[in-house]
Amino acid sequence: MAGAKLSGAEFSGTDMRGANLAGADLSGSNFIDTDFTGANLADANFTAATFRSVRGIDRANTQGARGLPARTR
Repeated sequence: MAGAKLSGAEFSGTDMRGANLAGADLSGSNFIDTDFTGANLADANFTAATFRSVRGIDRANTQGARGLPARTR
């Protein structure tokens, strides 16, 4: 899903472990109970996205990603 245009998408209970979302546009999306462990989020756009009960962002590649919660960078 690298480079995917997923702006405004709803992700609830989604398993994103190991997903390749490099360069994806996820702006304005909602992430609830989502696991990002081992995901490639490099250069992805999360501007105005909401995050609730997410895990694994601290164990994902977030280099160059925008809009992630401050505690996960």
